[in-house]
Amino acid sequence: MIRKFQFMSGVLKLKYKPLIGQTIPDLESFAESQGEKPFRGRQLFDWIYRQQVDDVSAMTDLSKPFREKLANVPIHPLKMITEDVSVSKQTQKILFELLDGNLLESVLMKEGNRITVCLSTQVGCAVDCDFCATAKMGFIKNLTTGEIVDQFLQLQKMSEQKITNVVFMGMGEPFLNYKNSIAAADLLHHSKGINMAAWRITISTAGVVTKIQQFSKEQQPYKLAVSLNGTTQNQRLKTMPITETHSFSNL
Repeated sequence: MIRKFQFMSGVLKLKYKPLIGQTIPDLESFAESQGEKPFRGRQLFDWIYRQQVDDVSAMTDLSKPFREKLANVPIHPLKMITEDVSVSKQTQKILFELLDGNLLESVLMKEGNRITVCLSTQVGCAVDCDFCATAKMGFIKNLTTGEIVDQFLQLQKMSEQKITNVVFMGMGEPFLNYKNSIAAADLLHHSKGINMAAWRITISTAGVVTKIQQFSKEQQPYKLAVSLNGTTQNQRLKTMPITETHSFSNL
């Protein structure tokens, strides 16, 4: 169930971008901006993504002066607000607050040894599928790469087992936030970081044909799932307005 809440439209200005969501080149540049050598950025990448440590004081191979500087830099772009657990304890729904005050939800699902997380890519959604509660909110904003990846990192921290699968199928249409969704998948897949196998990452779309074509042309290694909800053009039109511009035949 999606909660009713007030969305924020203001733009938050931060001195530093949160570290989560930044790539190795990004963190190398950040380290240099702080008077450090580029390799310090690679160390940061290792701590944040591979070791998944968010306590700067525990990053013991960084110099003390650098750690003191990092104390003023946000690591997480999200803050966990509430957790809803199903009666069977197989599903956990997490409400996160963004730094700008907006809210989003993620889901962690357990099925034996399979642990799947469902990540959001937008606050609200413009696709307006009839069966989707998120659609009733309208579109608010695209999530940044860091806001997508941080959902995974925080869900992994609270999970008793290692997350085995990721699905981009929470709030929003991933292919209407294509650049950040793919960048987030790349960070999850990065061999020097989280190192999740590409076949364990699925990006779901309501059928944005142009982006499906781009995804294929770029030979992205991730799985693709298309939500049909009907076997004909007319059936899809009843529940998925996107079918008007992205026809069933083109899928």
